[in-house]
Amino acid sequence: MADQKVFSQQLITWWTSNRRKFPWRKQLPLWKALLVEVMLQRTKAEQVRKPFIRFNSKYRTADELSSMSIQDAARIFKTLGLNWRVPLFHDLAHELASRHGRLKRTEKQLQRLPGVGVQPLEKFQRIAKLANQR
Repeated sequence: MADQKVFSQQLITWWTSNRRKFPWRKQLPLWKALLVEVMLQRTKAEQVRKPFIRFNSKYRTADELSSMSIQDAARIFKTLGLNWRVPLFHDLAHELASRHGRLKRTEKQLQRLPGVGVQPLEKFQRIAKLANQR
């Protein structure tokens, strides 16, 4: 058990000095964290940095998402590839705007949201759990 604690502390120390810093690792509203997870799906995190920064500067509040056109969503995803995500991201953004950013937290309710597959859902649930601990 002592070896495990030492290893865990060494790993945390290493991660603290070597982790990659991404803008979405700051405390985000949960609606924005969910959208980021959709952006990150099947995409390298480094590729998401610039599109996320553009997205984050344009859509500060969940209500502002209602102004997102399908062309806006396409511009966000232009460098990310996987264009099949564009209409799903757009629909999810509008759904979140209609809810004023409030999310239901049950797995079934979240799975009904456009673009929320298994991978983004699992990551989002971990983020939501951490947010509840703050």
